[in-house]
Amino acid sequence: ASRECPTCLEQYDHRDHRVRMVQCGHSQCTACLRAQFMNGRITCCTCRATHTYQSVDSIPINYIAENMKEEMDKLKNQEAAPLALPKLHKGICEEHASYNLFWCNTHHKWICSHCSVTEHPRGECEVIAIRKQFEKDKVSTKSKIYEQIKQLLDTKNNVDFSIDEVGKQKKEENKNIKKMKEEMEELKKQIVLKESYVSVLHTQHTKLQAITQECEEKKSKLEKVLDHFDHVSTFKELSVENTNTESLINVIVNWRKGLNEDKDLSQLSKTNLPKMLEHLKKTTNPQEKKTIMNDAKKVLLQRLKKTKVSVKKEIGNSTYFSSIEERQGCIVVNSLQNNRSLATDSSVFEYDDVMRLTTRPPSAFLQLSHHGTNLGCLHIRLDGLPGCVQQYQELATGSSGRGSYRGARFGWIYNKGEPGERV
Repeated sequence: ASRECPTCLEQYDHRDHRVRMVQCGHSQCTACLRAQFMNGRITCCTCRATHTYQSVDSIPINYIAENMKEEMDKLKNQEAAPLALPKLHKGICEEHASYNLFWCNTHHKWICSHCSVTEHPRGECEVIAIRKQFEKDKVSTKSKIYEQIKQLLDTKNNVDFSIDEVGKQKKEENKNIKKMKEEMEELKKQIVLKESYVSVLHTQHTKLQAITQECEEKKSKLEKVLDHFDHVSTFKELSVENTNTESLINVIVNWRKGLNEDKDLSQLSKTNLPKMLEHLKKTTNPQEKKTIMNDAKKVLLQRLKKTKVSVKKEIGNSTYFSSIEERQGCIVVNSLQNNRSLATDSSVFEYDDVMRLTTRPPSAFLQLSHHGTNLGCLHIRLDGLPGCVQQYQELATGSSGRGSYRGARFGWIYNKGEPGERV
């Protein structure tokens, strides 16, 4: 029996193309029969016999043909379906088209069940089931992984050791770099001082040339005087010649004195703080000024760690004093007071000279207490409007002579110990 209509060649189904059998025994689909039905008659497309029916639906369905079509469709689907896929396999045998489920340990190859009977019989070959071989390979692979992990751990330990060594070398090199930078900074400072000294020498060289020229002129004059010295007959004439000679000698002595003073300034000692502060007021070279300022600050901080230091300031007809402290690498100047007992015996510097060491806006602080209990410091960074900064600094230090915040009392404290606390 065919699975398709002989008229339209469409596959039979259970809808418009359902197969029906006319009285002569031949079959057609319902759609073709409807197309041929006319005046209660149908002509068979195969044998051309004419049959009478009330309607197309009254023509019986050919169940035998339907059942045969369904069976043929099932067989066709079974032929096209792939082999059932096992959970464990090693591909498909090319010879028998079956899954390789065994391992031949004799020939070292995967085989199927047919091969295990025909080409690799168990009496001649060592055949192992795939599950057993899988477990064996699993143990072997795990052992290899453990070995690799061990190698990785050894490598990691070696790398960690290398990291420690590199870290130590890096730290050592950073120390060397820091030391070299410090040496470079020191050399830069020395270069600045040497340049300053060269400038002084240039000035002295110019003075020397002028003095030399003047000496030549004086020498010529003295030689002329010497030529007429035998003709001097009075004390007055002798006094004039002596005056001219002393004048020349004084010029030379003053020149030597000035040269030595300039040389002392250019060869400042790094521990002679008074000379450094004095030279800081005179120098106009910005780089030299910065260098001396930094050196003087270091010297002062070192001295503050060993001994007491104080400053003084002349305000009107009075002298005000203040003690200096070192706190966390900073120079702390307390407020000025008209109290000579604050002055130390050996180290008293000018207030303005010490304040000149400041390279940035200073930070003022107020030491607060309540009924004798220390409440800590209130720090205020002084920057912004120059006028306000100057005014506040004068009130904090008392440098204006109009008093300071020392001993001042706050009238009220609002929200004490809470957010928004203010006085």
